[in-house]
Amino acid sequence: MKGNKMLFGEYLLALGKLKPKDVARVCNIQEKSVLPIGKLAVDNKFMTLADVLTICSHQKKSGALFGEVAINLNILKPRQVDALLELQGELRPLFGEILVKDGLMSEAEFLEHLRSFKANELSAPRTASPIVALVDVDKQNLFRMQSELMELGFNVVAQTFGADSMASLPSMNPAFVVIDISRERQEKLSALARLRATENFGPVRLLAMSDKLDAGEREAATAAGIGEIVPSGSNPRNIVAYIHGLLSGTTSAHTGKILLVDDSQTALRLMFHCLERENYETYLAKSGEEALRILKQNIPDLVLTDIYMPGMSGVELTELIKKNPETHSVPVVAVTTAKSISKLKEALFAGAVDYIVKPFQPDELLARVRSHIKTKRLMDEMEKSKKELLITNEKLAEANNKKIEFLAMVVHDLRAPLTSIQTYSELLGMSGTSMEDQKEFVGIIKTEVTRMSGLIKNYLDVSRIESATGIHSKTEVNIGEMASYFAKIFSTIAKKKSLQFASDFKDPDMVVTGNKEKLEQVFSNLLDNAVKYTPVGGKISFELSSTKIKNKKMAKIIVSDTGVGISPDAKQYIFKKFHFLHDGSAESSGLGLGLSICREIVEWHGGTIDVISEPGEGATFQVLIPA
Repeated sequence: MKGNKMLFGEYLLALGKLKPKDVARVCNIQEKSVLPIGKLAVDNKFMTLADVLTICSHQKKSGALFGEVAINLNILKPRQVDALLELQGELRPLFGEILVKDGLMSEAEFLEHLRSFKANELSAPRTASPIVALVDVDKQNLFRMQSELMELGFNVVAQTFGADSMASLPSMNPAFVVIDISRERQEKLSALARLRATENFGPVRLLAMSDKLDAGEREAATAAGIGEIVPSGSNPRNIVAYIHGLLSGTTSAHTGKILLVDDSQTALRLMFHCLERENYETYLAKSGEEALRILKQNIPDLVLTDIYMPGMSGVELTELIKKNPETHSVPVVAVTTAKSISKLKEALFAGAVDYIVKPFQPDELLARVRSHIKTKRLMDEMEKSKKELLITNEKLAEANNKKIEFLAMVVHDLRAPLTSIQTYSELLGMSGTSMEDQKEFVGIIKTEVTRMSGLIKNYLDVSRIESATGIHSKTEVNIGEMASYFAKIFSTIAKKKSLQFASDFKDPDMVVTGNKEKLEQVFSNLLDNAVKYTPVGGKISFELSSTKIKNKKMAKIIVSDTGVGISPDAKQYIFKKFHFLHDGSAESSGLGLGLSICREIVEWHGGTIDVISEPGEGATFQVLIPA
């Protein structure tokens, strides 16, 4: 036990849900998972590996802690050590995470026991905890956010997206809603806009999770009342910290809330009238016990307490205020008489930040109150800024990831024409090549060089970093002619690998409205994958035809192979960035971008891309693009 407060592990032991050896094992895993402060310092570029070795050498001689030695050697500043220790704690896995991961209980069991534990902990009369609704948050993030929000005392409601669930939100009266809009985006934004118009839902804070939003979607998100948008892959801890910071700020939003504690009715009246004239909101308590009851319902900006009181003294009250995480940051000013000045040391040691001696002048009282409330506000602002910085860091990380994706995409797109140039250059150097074939090969090489030049020119525009597909103009494109060109190139490449290559273009003069460079990427990536993943002796088929879907003419492109195929588990990921189809062997190595680029390009053209495949039976990719 820690004081009178039962820990969650002890609670599970008392229920018989865990054995002592299980708790010891989980705690042991937690301790072993803690990253050394030296490694964190190097990873965050606070010091070099040479600095770590120097500190360790001094540690052996002095026996002091790593942080102390680093400060003494002037390698780290105290605030840097504090930051590293805080980071070390944040990276340590949660007790519940380990329980679930090690199979000691399911996620559902853990969350249910955590709810019971918090309900038991909060059974004393108090203000109802704020409700946080999590809508359509993916399973991995949901578990982490639920458990951490519940640990902080919030009531958490998890829902999937649907008409009924959205309609029920206002009746829950949530203080905060987190919604993942990376799927069914328009439907969710429309539903939120309708809810925002209702009276009960107006003040609710909204945070959305999504990777990419265009200008129109951002405008729609703002109109729906979404105050913050973070990447889908954001650290759940950062989101929880953000929610906690905002809602904690809400509970202390009133300017100048002061709790006055004194067993003397005269002293209370005197302080009350003095502060009321300055528009402070005051709460009065005649004892320490009454003060604690008030603190459970209202967190003030300042507490003024007499030291000597019957029952609970001001010193004991100060100790309890400082031990409670919810009131720990509230400054306490001790009110004493000249006769009891000897007791003042105990109050200051318990956590009081200042004192005032009775009888006091109103100006002196007001000066002390103004000073400490101003200091608390500054501290609250610093804490709020820290939480906002966490969100900003996530956004900066997202921007950096976009740059990395952009550079990776450039490398990926240039690889296909380079392969063609290499293949036809080798054919040119072979003996017995006819003059006619040589001219054809040189023509293909020139075309591929032109295509590479176009890609390079296109990617020199830095604004392309903002989106993998960028902003491209659409013109009429002879997709039949394009298909014939790529059939010629890849039939040669396939032949070199001892593969059969068959093409069937039922509509060779088909024209679509689109971007030529982007469509070339689709053909190149799909055919390149087919060659790459088909073993010697296999077959590749390339088809182009027209079809009608809902009376709309579509170009249908099919690329099939007799390669290794795709497992059912892999199918759900193959169109995501940096996902590799297979084991990443030398032959199939790449950046995991080809199919994700194809999907983005096809969807930008208003089309669809699908795959049919079984392990060991090859794969068939079908692309539909409006003609």
